[in-house]
Amino acid sequence: MIVLFDFCSVHWIFPWILPFLLGLGLGYLLWGKFKALFSEKENELNTLNLKFQGLEADLTVCKNARMEAEGNVSMLRGRMRELEASMSGAKGAVKISTKPSATIPPALRGRGFTL
Repeated sequence: MIVLFDFCSVHWIFPWILPFLLGLGLGYLLWGKFKALFSEKENELNTLNLKFQGLEADLTVCKNARMEAEGNVSMLRGRMRELEASMSGAKGAVKISTKPSATIPPALRGRGFTL
């Protein structure tokens, strides 16, 4: 068998240089890959944070609009109760006449307008 290289006949530092250089190259490749992945995910996180802040602002606007609408509804319900109460109190006082109280102006009497 032909031996081209023998680790026993070389200086002690040479067998350590090859694994060091291979590890350094592998680390450099992996670091570059994960650095790109990290920056991509960081950009995605920033865009999602901006979107989240926008949605929180929209939620605040919607909550304020809902509170205003609920206030208007409760105010209108109170007004409706007031009107219903005034209508129920005024039912006995209202007289409904069957005679029309309006008269036709003299200028329109001969033109086909009748009561």
